[in-house]
Amino acid sequence: MKWMLAISIGLLIVFSANAQDSTTVLRDRYNKEAILLSFPYYYKNDVRLPLRKLKDDLFISPKAYIAFEQGYRRYRTGKVLTFTALAANIVSLATINSNRQLSTGLLIGTVVTNIVGMRISFGGKRLIEKAVFLRNRELLFPESKH
Repeated sequence: MKWMLAISIGLLIVFSANAQDSTTVLRDRYNKEAILLSFPYYYKNDVRLPLRKLKDDLFISPKAYIAFEQGYRRYRTGKVLTFTALAANIVSLATINSNRQLSTGLLIGTVVTNIVGMRISFGGKRLIEKAVFLRNRELLFPESKH
């Protein structure tokens, strides 16, 4: 009976030590290699990098790479539309005294373009966030290749 208790305690200590070691390994791996997203930058190993370089860190997960490609394209398109709306808004304000109808039309166009651009940009951000999530999950819990 005493030897069973001793073996049980010994096994408990061994399994507990192994669990702590694997937790420490996962924590260290997360701290060194995981990505934290903060638009328009991301952080890896406490180093701030521009978002366009994120593609280089997503090769460990093909799903993340595809999601990032789609999301980054949408994000850039949305930003271009937003800046286009800003430029058209400046033109509409400059022409408000000379041609009121043109200025009103441009103003309405800028509002619509800005709304569309923001929706596209936010959709792209969501895809980029999904890509980072998939990459971090793949980093900590690699899928087995059967």
